[in-house]
Amino acid sequence: MESIIGWIIPILGVPASWHLLKWVDEKSGVVIFLAGFAASLALVIALVFIAVLSNSLCISPLHACENHGDANMSYWFNSCYFFPVYLLFAIVGKQESINTTDDQSN
Repeated sequence: MESIIGWIIPILGVPASWHLLKWVDEKSGVVIFLAGFAASLALVIALVFIAVLSNSLCISPLHACENHGDANMSYWFNSCYFFPVYLLFAIVGKQESINTTDDQSN
């Protein structure tokens, strides 16, 4: 069960990352990249906290997971591994919204 929780949470972050930069009102590639980097890093940190909380709930109240001591830490790295994916999806999602806006204004 730990591995399922450990992978579901980062995977759910992928569609969320698509919308990370919708609030950025800038078309500069550098600004979009830096905002995407910061927003993706914030998403990773948030998902790490969610993964830690989920694993703790799975162990204690639900008794569906076992406590493996320090080996339990491995599940939260999955969100860190997904950082480049979040960054890519954030930038591509922003570029899509720019292209859509430009098409509508023409």
